[in-house]
This record gives sequence, structure tokens and C-alpha cells, in this order.
Amino acid sequence: MKPETILEASFAATAGTLLLGICGAYLLARFRSRALWNVSLLLMLAPAAAYLFAGANWKTVEALDVCAIGGQALAIHLLRGAVNRIPHELFDAGEMNGAGHIRQMWAVVLPFCGFMLAVIGVMYFACLWSELSLFSH
Repeated sequence: MKPETILEASFAATAGTLLLGICGAYLLARFRSRALWNVSLLLMLAPAAAYLFAGANWKTVEALDVCAIGGQALAIHLLRGAVNRIPHELFDAGEMNGAGHIRQMWAVVLPFCGFMLAVIGVMYFACLWSELSLFSH
């Protein structure tokens, strides 16, 4: 696999992980469900390399992105802790102003979780870059 392809796959999978991670963290933090919590814990048991091995035969960037995004449960749990620290009064104020869930994520959650998203993005990109570089030879 060419270095450009590894770079594209790493960026796309990191962006997908951050997007799905913040949505999953918001879901777990705002809607407390034992079933959702158990499913996310089960997803953490599968390592990212297992998803990469599943898509290794497809040899396309899109297939590797889908497989790499599957190992994002750790990002969801880290972001869930950041979302839980946001005061509930801010969400209540948003609801009183007519903000839906997407608007609350954009206006309340993202400003508070920006640094956590940056840290997770750098860590996940570095990990994915090294895994894809390892499997490309």
C-alpha cells in the first residue's frame, strides 16, 4: 500500500471516529441506558487490529476506513466522561431555547469537549498510522 493511501485512510478513519465518538458519547451521557452501556463495553473488547484484519483483503481505502472506525469504543468512553462533566443546566437552557439534540451537540458539547477531541484525534491517528504502516509491507 502506498504512503498516500495510508495517509488518506488514517485521516478519514480518524475523522469518522471523532464524529461517531462524539455522537455515541452524547447518546450514552444524555440517555442513560444499561443496554447501550453493555454494548459499548463489548465493543471495547475487540482490538482495532481485528477490524483491520477483516478488511485487509478488500485493498481499498474505504474498506479500511470502515474497519478502522469499528475500534472506536475507547474514544466513546473517554468522550462520555467529558460530556458527563458538562453542567445539566446548559442542556436545560438549550432545550428552553428550542435547541434540538444536534444543536445542543454543536453549541454546548463541542466547545466543552474540543480539547478532548484533539487529544483523541492525535492518539487515534498515530495508532492507526502505525498499524496501517505495519500491515502495508
